[in-house]
Amino acid sequence: MRNVWLILKREYRAWVFTRAFWFTTLLMPLLISVLLVIPARLASYRLEVRRSIVVVASRAEFGEMLRQQLTEVDESNPTAVKFQVRVSTHATDAERESLRAQVAAGAIDGYLWATDDALAERKVLYSSRGVGDFMEWGGLRVALQVAMMREELRRHGAANVNMQELLRPFDLQTVRVEQGTERRWSGRSMVVMTVLLVTSLYGVVLMYGVILMRSVLEEKASRIVEVLLSSVSSRQLMAGKILGVGLVGMTQMGIWALMGVAVLIPAMAKWKDIGLQLPLSTLLFFPVFFVLGYLLYAGLWAVLAAITNSEQEAYQLQTLVMLPLLVSIILVFFVIRRPDATASIWLSMVPFFAPLLMYVRILVEMPPAWQIILCLGLLTGTTWGLLGLCARIYRIGILMYGKRPTLAEVWRWTKYA
Repeated sequence: MRNVWLILKREYRAWVFTRAFWFTTLLMPLLISVLLVIPARLASYRLEVRRSIVVVASRAEFGEMLRQQLTEVDESNPTAVKFQVRVSTHATDAERESLRAQVAAGAIDGYLWATDDALAERKVLYSSRGVGDFMEWGGLRVALQVAMMREELRRHGAANVNMQELLRPFDLQTVRVEQGTERRWSGRSMVVMTVLLVTSLYGVVLMYGVILMRSVLEEKASRIVEVLLSSVSSRQLMAGKILGVGLVGMTQMGIWALMGVAVLIPAMAKWKDIGLQLPLSTLLFFPVFFVLGYLLYAGLWAVLAAITNSEQEAYQLQTLVMLPLLVSIILVFFVIRRPDATASIWLSMVPFFAPLLMYVRILVEMPPAWQIILCLGLLTGTTWGLLGLCARIYRIGILMYGKRPTLAEVWRWTKYA
């Protein structure tokens, strides 16, 4: 144990007592804040976009209805596109060729081909020089739907219906029931907070796994590992390095947590106004799943570095280690939507998915206690067994140079006592 402690201290000091560590630790929250604030500011920025288009319709009545819908300005939406619309009822090939030439010459921004045949097939063509503005074609799609509804209502004798009032959205307030009590909980804010926390958990597990892999590779390439193995066993060396890098991660997250508390406490009063809450269980389970997730994957990163001879080889193979984490990220949105589904329950029990998926379930809807206990038990047992298996491979792989071992050779290493 003393040797493990010595390796742990050496690894910890090698990372923490550097300028790069403190530079990254102090500037990373600022960088993330900037990356989050800038898109939010840009989204709320009132950017006036005008488009001059031609609507081609088989009937003047429908074309006029569509023109009215497109030119009605939604003042509550600062990013809505303002259309200037001219209606044409000449749905001919010559008209289409003429409009195409006008778009190419810049005389108009685009044309909408909404003839009766196109409406019947629900395939309306919008031609313009650029199709990347989703607000533009989103506005066209909504206007088409509203115009079709108006025409259908008029056909059934309800021509005086106030469509703006009929389509005015409701403010749906969501309330979460916890232990028999109701708490206002914004669904949108909850999803955003869940994605942020799970992405952070994924990022730190991945980041410190890569740090561990690079540390092992550097010592193997410089032959320092041979000097270390003259004083400690390979199992002690691997354990010390995994725990040392893990402690570096805990130190960095502790500093970020203190910085976060100092910044977020004044804002918590506003969080309640928008229905955003951060339960204590959310904060308590984050380090639990980080530690277990890191230990589970750290053994694989260490083995990957031990059986390869360079960073290039290791980076080529690291996808195999990252694959379960990537699959977990893909499954996150399904679990957010259906945390109590059978698939979500059993997927969150799989040890390689559990650090992210069980944490998502705890954030979205607290699962029964037995499921959390079973998940933690399976995760701990798998981590313990996997680290033992990795230690057998690490012991031989760390001293192997030259040809990369085959899978059969690696499997034979696990059988050596």
